[in-house]
Amino acid sequence: MTYDSDEPNAPHKYKVQGGTSVSSPLTAGAFAGLWSQFPAENNVTIRQRMTATATNVEPYNANIFTGTSGRGLVNMLDAYRIDPSNLFSFKIESINILNDDNYDGRITPG
Repeated sequence: MTYDSDEPNAPHKYKVQGGTSVSSPLTAGAFAGLWSQFPAENNVTIRQRMTATATNVEPYNANIFTGTSGRGLVNMLDAYRIDPSNLFSFKIESINILNDDNYDGRITPG
């Protein structure tokens, strides 16, 4: 929902909006809200809170949107409530490409 500021003298008016133009700032605001509540946590833990608690919306997407929802819908309440000791993380130390025939650092197709 956004405020319609095109008419400065009009009464307060709001409109519904959607798409990535809206989802990006809302998600950034959610991250900022979490970090303000848990300032001692690092960016990895804050991200884990968000991804571990996101609501999967994939079953509700039309076929043309399959695989385009990322981790899902932000669930702020669960992100605040989750116990960080229940979050899982790992670090990749190195990657060895086994099929790099031309030594360009990419997998050779075929």
